[in-house]
Amino acid sequence: MALNPKSYNYTPVHSEQQSESIKPDGHGGVNDTSHTESQDNPDKPSTVNSTDGTDTSNSKPLASEILSSLEVKGRAPKTGYKRTEFYKNWPEIEGCNLRQRILKRDFGETAKTDNKCNVISGSFYEPYTGTWMSFSSREEIGKKIQIDHIVALSDAWQKGAKYL
Repeated sequence: MALNPKSYNYTPVHSEQQSESIKPDGHGGVNDTSHTESQDNPDKPSTVNSTDGTDTSNSKPLASEILSSLEVKGRAPKTGYKRTEFYKNWPEIEGCNLRQRILKRDFGETAKTDNKCNVISGSFYEPYTGTWMSFSSREEIGKKIQIDHIVALSDAWQKGAKYL
């Protein structure tokens, strides 16, 4: 299915005689009277007379129609995947690696460390869920907090990251 970007006009109607049309090229306005919608029949598609001859009838495809036209592919094999290939080492800054510094920053005043760098417990605000999360051990922090990626790395690998 080919989509025609010119068919996506925003046309709120103010009255039968006057409408506002915002077209892809940015032209149109409150005094544009090219709108020919029948207000008595809401089932009748509205039409905007195009200056370039493009059919602009209100027959836009639904998002579900567009999605159903996409080819769905399965995962590729994990062949060649190595976790260490994505990020070999965190850079070190003033004796602490960048991951440790980010954890200290995000945990803020709740961060407890076993030395200058290693956060062993604390709480932080998790923006994706809108909740506060608390951790009581370095192991728990290491397993549950991924600060270098949002998508699982093996999933990214199988869906095309191996080609980057």
